[in-house]
Formats: sequence, structure tokens, C-alpha cells
Amino acid sequence: EAEAEAGSILAKATEKEAALRAGAQAAAKDVAEAASERDQAVAVAARAKREAEEELQKAREEAKRLRSEAAAEAARLRDSAEEEIARRAAIATQAASGAPSDEASELRAEVERLREELAASIMASEAAAADSALAA
Repeated sequence: EAEAEAGSILAKATEKEAALRAGAQAAAKDVAEAASERDQAVAVAARAKREAEEELQKAREEAKRLRSEAAAEAARLRDSAEEEIARRAAIATQAASGAPSDEASELRAEVERLREELAASIMASEAAAADSALAA
């Protein structure tokens, strides 16, 4: 009878041991799956960060290019406006030298108005170029 009871206890202990081993194996499997999912999440985050940094770099380069183009365009417009002012001033000076004093005054006023108009145009185009560069 004692042998049978010992055998029963041993069988129960073996069953419990097998159940505990199965539970431990399942827990180890869950831990491994969680670690794998964590590793995948880290890889995805690293890739997303790298892609974001690449996009940021591209955006910076594009902004730099646009600023350069805007500055070149503003310089071109300024040079063109200065040439136009000089050309019109020369014409007005020639016309004023042979014109009556009232007409010469009108021509000088016209030259001054043109200078102001061109200066305002240059400032507006520079501001527009700067705005477009900043928007990019």
C-alpha cells in the first residue's frame, strides 16, 4: 500500500513537473516572440528615422538651391533695373538739355518717379524670392 501511494505521489509529481516544463517552454517562446517583435519595431523606427533625416537633408538642399536662385534672380532684376534707370536718365538728360526749363523739370520728375518705381519693383521681387525660398 505504501508503495502504491508513493507511486501515486511520484506520478503526480511527474505530471506537475511536465506541466511546469510545458509552461516554462511556452513562457520562453512568448519571451522570444516579444523580443523578436521588439527588434522588428526598433528596426522599423531606425529606418523611419534614417528616411526622415534623408528627407530633411533633401529639403535643406532644395531650400539652399532656391535661396541661391532667388538671390541670383534678385541680382539680375536689380542690375536690369539699374540699367533701365540709367538709360532713361540719359534720355531725360538729353531731352532736358534742349528743352525749356518747365519741360526739363517734368522730365527730371519723371526720371525720379521711374527710379522709385523700379526700386519698389526690385524690393517686391526680392521679397517674393525670399518668401518662396522660405516656403520651400
